[in-house]
Amino acid sequence: MSAIHAIWDRQGVLTTEVIERMLQAAEGYGNSAGRWEVIHMPEGQIFLGVNNLLLDDKDVRSLQPVSTKERTRYAAMDGQLFNYHDIKNQLVSERAVFGSMSVAEVWMKWEERVENPQYSEINGDFAGFYVDKSVNKLKIVDNSYGSKQIFNYQSENFWVFSTSLSSVIASGLTDKALDQVEVAKLLSQGYVSEGATIYKNVKNLTWGTQLQLSCGKEGWQFSTNVCKSVDNYFSAQTETDEEGLKEALIDTLFMETSGDKNIGLLFTGGQMSTTLAALGREAGIRPALAYGLAVDPSEVDQRYADYKFAEDTSYEEGLALYQDLLTEKSLEHWEDYISQMEVPCLRMSGFIHYLLAQFIDGRSEVVLSAEGGNTLLGADNATFGFGLYLEKYDLLKSWIPMIKKLEGVLPSKSFLPVKKHLDLIHLLGRHIDESPSITAQNLFSLFGDSAEGDMGSDYKALREWQFKQDLPGRLYVESSQFYRQNGIEVRYPFLNELVLEEGLKSAIHFNSEQNATVKHWLKNWAKDKVAARPHYESRLPLANYLKSGRADIIKHQLQKEDALVYQYLDFEEIQGMLKAAEKGKAQFEDQLWAAAVMGAWLDFHFGE
Repeated sequence: MSAIHAIWDRQGVLTTEVIERMLQAAEGYGNSAGRWEVIHMPEGQIFLGVNNLLLDDKDVRSLQPVSTKERTRYAAMDGQLFNYHDIKNQLVSERAVFGSMSVAEVWMKWEERVENPQYSEINGDFAGFYVDKSVNKLKIVDNSYGSKQIFNYQSENFWVFSTSLSSVIASGLTDKALDQVEVAKLLSQGYVSEGATIYKNVKNLTWGTQLQLSCGKEGWQFSTNVCKSVDNYFSAQTETDEEGLKEALIDTLFMETSGDKNIGLLFTGGQMSTTLAALGREAGIRPALAYGLAVDPSEVDQRYADYKFAEDTSYEEGLALYQDLLTEKSLEHWEDYISQMEVPCLRMSGFIHYLLAQFIDGRSEVVLSAEGGNTLLGADNATFGFGLYLEKYDLLKSWIPMIKKLEGVLPSKSFLPVKKHLDLIHLLGRHIDESPSITAQNLFSLFGDSAEGDMGSDYKALREWQFKQDLPGRLYVESSQFYRQNGIEVRYPFLNELVLEEGLKSAIHFNSEQNATVKHWLKNWAKDKVAARPHYESRLPLANYLKSGRADIIKHQLQKEDALVYQYLDFEEIQGMLKAAEKGKAQFEDQLWAAAVMGAWLDFHFGE
């Protein structure tokens, strides 16, 4: 299923007409597995991004060995197949908060679940761990909705740990808008929630309503999961009729809420966030959000969360709060945490997003895109894409001192895209200083057509439309390119940082030094991936074309293949392109696949 993700701050009415248009726009984009991420509204009026794609059992069987043991060791997390060992490592190293139960005991229970035949047909989903601290027993929760949550609660402390590495919500619907200090306290105490949830009482988290809008084999489905207490979990009520769906969504949005109160419909997801402002303006709703994360990653391993601010929160108050949050102690936590990562680069983007969020006015239309959480590079938010709607250019400039301060904190083994993030922020700040009148349109003109490269007309049309929607004085930058075919996004995560930098300096081109830097990183990174992964047979025809470096062939193959990012490649086929030192076959996950296509793209357009 694919869930629509959004967050609304009600300053208008989400009408039945808007819901209807959302439904109409998605028609024809879903296939048998419900895969659709990027959709355009009729006549280009609204763009709606969708992610959190889940694979059913049939899909999983087609993508890996058929044995029950192997199949259940994979999880469909936000559309990505994660290796069993990856999941194990994440649980052991990052989610070690299970009351008095040791991580080893928790993992042993998971091993039992994997070996138990009764779980052999769980639709390829990764059920969550449910830990009741009062009785110190672990239960496996079969969550058919695929939110893959780990529950641990005692008294008022209700913790949700998600195996999904998508965005995590840390605020919610209350009788009055949450004070941002309360939100910060809740974050520091570990109050988080995953999925698409409206919470009535954030402090106690005693009930909530989960909304899920999906399009799969059965057509449209709207699910309302009501959690009256932590003991009751979620009891599901499902509507499949389209009219009933729209009515249920409207009713649920405004249940127990009078027309003059703020409403927070909380859905997570990066792609939606990039276009939230546009959709919100169309619906008469002005979103107000920023991204951040918990102060201590050793306590709460979700690296960013949505903050919802009270309307009377001043920019100065928000700035002071965030500066207080980012204490020297928290920097030490992060430095230690990052230094222990096997591949530290894979989790840096969420950290960078947090840093950026320190200086964002919660009342402004600000969107930081996480680009779908764990997209092509896996392991949490590693596409390094971000989109910013800024009403005040001084906000961007105000990030620079903190970013410079943090450059000394980031470990030396932090890799190219992280550095490019920092460079890009510096560069944009300088460019804005030099050109105070810069607008989205003339910034776009700096990129020119070559910024879109060979990614197809859809992307360019989307970019142009988004810029047209921007009001004067608002800047939009999107730093990950994609090519879309049949609702599948193929991202080129490292390209645009360089494109943006060159575009802002002069014209679009890569010099030989930059090209060599990218390829050097790809080569070493691919070697590490190969060494860490088991060996599989090549299953993807695209492998035959990669070493040629022909972007046109790759694009043609993209049109024929389905769910490419979940297939395997023969490493020997891409060895020459990536100049890897090792030979052999490797499991080719999304990460390595992205690197290979990126290398081919660079080869084709810029050569050696």
